[in-house]
Amino acid sequence: MRNLPRVQALAGLRVIDMATVFAGPGAARHLADFGADVVKVESPTGDGVRRMGWFPPEGGDSYTWKLLGRNKRAVVLDLKTDAGLDALLRLADSADVLVENFRPGTIERLGLGPDVLLARNPRLVVLRVTGFGQDGPYASKPGFATIAEAMSGFAAINGEPDGAPLLPPIALTDEVAALAGAFAVMVALRARDASGEGQVVDVNLLESMIQMMSALPSAAAHLDYEHPRLGSGIPYSVPRGTYRCGDGEWIAISGVGGLGHLAVQYAKVMGLHICAIDIDDSNVKTVGSQSLGGCFAKAAGSTRDNGYALWHRNLSQCLVRSDIHTSLSAIIAGVRQ
Repeated sequence: MRNLPRVQALAGLRVIDMATVFAGPGAARHLADFGADVVKVESPTGDGVRRMGWFPPEGGDSYTWKLLGRNKRAVVLDLKTDAGLDALLRLADSADVLVENFRPGTIERLGLGPDVLLARNPRLVVLRVTGFGQDGPYASKPGFATIAEAMSGFAAINGEPDGAPLLPPIALTDEVAALAGAFAVMVALRARDASGEGQVVDVNLLESMIQMMSALPSAAAHLDYEHPRLGSGIPYSVPRGTYRCGDGEWIAISGVGGLGHLAVQYAKVMGLHICAIDIDDSNVKTVGSQSLGGCFAKAAGSTRDNGYALWHRNLSQCLVRSDIHTSLSAIIAGVRQ
């Protein structure tokens, strides 16, 4: 097989990243990963993410910066000076995309508003990332991932049934908004291919998280449905959860809602003797008089071999990795195979 030259999909695309922290720079990072020429604009004091999170033993910038700044070129501009503003405008004149995440109205006050940018470069796509969007009652409020996770309802449905609402231990909202921003930019660029005109793309953290809530907002609006906290459970997928094995390891098992025959296969592999299955609204709920989830919890707890049997028969199970390094090693090994 011939080794064909690698062509990066976004080669030739120029992006100016003047955003800070996670979501905006994350969107630019996704574009850079596919070959876009991303110029990262930093203040004279440097981007704060360089000093955020975990650091290599030898010192230097944080791992968070290494993630968000990868495949980018950096330039220092002081936007509080005329020279800095002029340099930014000249960069934008030849760019395809500009990414910013200031509070609404800030870049307008600097003289860098979309009206100015698009007048100079009509083909420019301007991605604006904020907490709540460019208009509306919350537009001027600061937006953080925690706020979006709480206001979207995401925290309310996470956690154990008798526990408190639970926030994710990672910057989930920022990562989701970064993906939404990168996708929206590509949509705007496709529109530019047809019209020849750029546009402003408005992405916010709250709406990005609401998109993650699937059909729950619709169920709440039309059915007055209030989703309970179920731990690892999902109402329409049984069995689904993490189960501790006899040797102390944990496995994750995922059923498929509406497919009762798969639940039967799960049960047989794990040695459950089924005397009756109750299917309610196409969802397998019970085996005999016990909840199906409870049956699997007992069977999984007997031996990890039961869980591995599911994996080897192409049913949805995996070992819950106890640390990220082990998880990454397993993923890399699987890809190499």
